[in-house]
Amino acid sequence: MNQIDAFIMPLFGKELTLNNKNIESYCLSQRKIDPGKIASNVNGWQSSNFDLNNPPEPLSELCKHIFDSLLEVCNVLNINTPSFGEGWMNINEYASFNWAHTHPGCSLSGVYYVRTPIQCGDIMFEHPSSREMGFVQINNFNPYNATSFSMPSKEGTLYIFPSWMIHKVQPNLNKKSRISISFNLL
Repeated sequence: MNQIDAFIMPLFGKELTLNNKNIESYCLSQRKIDPGKIASNVNGWQSSNFDLNNPPEPLSELCKHIFDSLLEVCNVLNINTPSFGEGWMNINEYASFNWAHTHPGCSLSGVYYVRTPIQCGDIMFEHPSSREMGFVQINNFNPYNATSFSMPSKEGTLYIFPSWMIHKVQPNLNKKSRISISFNLL
């Protein structure tokens, strides 16, 4: 029988070499002056949004890398490049996490990891039909039958994925905080 892969869910990752200490210092300074917002975060701090096209100076090099990577992603997916984006900073202390969620009204989303102590919580993606797959007995998990997929929260790593992919972040089990920058592209 011929196998036809009807739908594929892409996830893109790239290692960046940036001055994470400067980005970390900026994020920590912003937490002192920005009360932040609550979205999917539990016990963590999430900053107010900033414009990816006009980012604060400490984040300008990161945003350039995001847009360069975005061009690569759009080329692979054969889609138009989004023209606007917004970002926000995340600081997750011990035991904080993010509920499963999507980013409606956006085309692509992503995260860049600034500081990631060990056991600080990986990002997990859920298969859109995972709740319907519960009755299937699985011998060996693979990309065709897995209900979830995790990627490591690794310092210096940038991930880009379709905004409709259900994702969450596991609890930070380290006493040191995990710091990341997330973004949406419209």
